[in-house]
Amino acid sequence: MTIALITLATSAPALGQDAAPVQPPVQWSDDPRAQLQITLEPFTIAGFRTDFDAGGNVSVRRAGWKLSLRQTISRRWTLALNVLNEYSFADYNVPPALGGGDPVDLLTTTRFLPSATYRFNKRWTGTVTGRFEITGESGAGFGKSLLGGGTLTARQRVSERLTFGFGIGFMQRLESSVQIFPVPYFDWRPSDVLHIYSDHLGLTVERTLSGPWFLAVKARYEPREYRLDNRPGALLPGGVLRDESAIIGVEIGYRPRPGVEAALEAGSIVHQSIELLKANGGETFDDEADPTMFIAGRVRFRF
Repeated sequence: MTIALITLATSAPALGQDAAPVQPPVQWSDDPRAQLQITLEPFTIAGFRTDFDAGGNVSVRRAGWKLSLRQTISRRWTLALNVLNEYSFADYNVPPALGGGDPVDLLTTTRFLPSATYRFNKRWTGTVTGRFEITGESGAGFGKSLLGGGTLTARQRVSERLTFGFGIGFMQRLESSVQIFPVPYFDWRPSDVLHIYSDHLGLTVERTLSGPWFLAVKARYEPREYRLDNRPGALLPGGVLRDESAIIGVEIGYRPRPGVEAALEAGSIVHQSIELLKANGGETFDDEADPTMFIAGRVRFRF
């Protein structure tokens, strides 16, 4: 009996001693992943002048900025908004048979990409993205310069270093039918210094160099289209200009600290085709330009 009482006394908490406090559950708003992420990236690109096969020539200089807002609102849902504002200072000198000269002035594109991502489990996520775009010259009709579309993608995280996915997208075209296209996704880090990933219609192979420097090889396809001015005297009032390019470049970049990045790129526009349509969709010009060189620069800030 004495041994039992001693055992009971030593195993029970002393009288008046408080039990360990119960920790309150962690609020999602206190999780670092729940903080709003903001990325701002001004950019510029200049293509050298090149000739069309049928006569005339083209050179394009573009500048603008990209803004990305990303907010994780729960352990499963993430909302994002990507905004692009691009100005194209283009010299499209068409053949004399079409009147010669430059048929366009300053071209502007503003694009909004809202998206919602759902995390099914540790491996699978799905994303729905909308696309709303205003593109054209300053004197183009606003209602006729609007484009809409969207994508639906699924991604699987195979390992800590590899994620891949696939989806489908659709996009309205000016004076044409809706375009449907595949949306592949690929993100692979085969080593600590090598990163291979897709970016919309492009692929990047990036290697970290010594210190804050990195080197990247980029290949991308860039389709653009614009509603032209409907002002009196315009070459194609209310018409459409389509500019499709395939680009390969080498970029050297510098990351002095987390959240700051600057890079310069040079390479070749290996393919560029220009198409001019009347307001009713009838084609007046469709030609390809010779390959030419380009230079580009960008700065990225992440908050």
